Amino acid sequence: MALSARKLDRRIKFLRSAMVENRLGEEVPGEPVEVAGAWAKYTAVSDGEKFRAGKSEVSYSARFVVRWSADIASVLHTDLIQFDGVDYEIKGIKEIERRRWVEFTAGGANGN
Repeated sequence: MALSARKLDRRIKFLRSAMVENRLGEEVPGEPVEVAGAWAKYTAVSDGEKFRAGKSEVSYSARFVVRWSADIASVLHTDLIQFDGVDYEIKGIKEIERRRWVEFTAGGANGN
């Protein structure tokens, strides 16, 4: 992959929710906390709009390419990517050029 550091021009955060105990003693997801941050190359893959039961739903997906690091290697499929104020669910993680780049495919939907 011919990628230079100049193309890593977007700042993203990786968020993870730890399990916490609520007042009833049940394990529930807590507030997401940042587990890593990175400069990324952002590519919008698709977006769309659906109407369902009188409401519109906007869906979006993107690819983020970041430099490999130990912190990035620890990112899980269950983590979130936060970019430009929007949280993306990670759909796929692919290492490109062993320990050089990592590509994340992510997406989500906002219902109005």
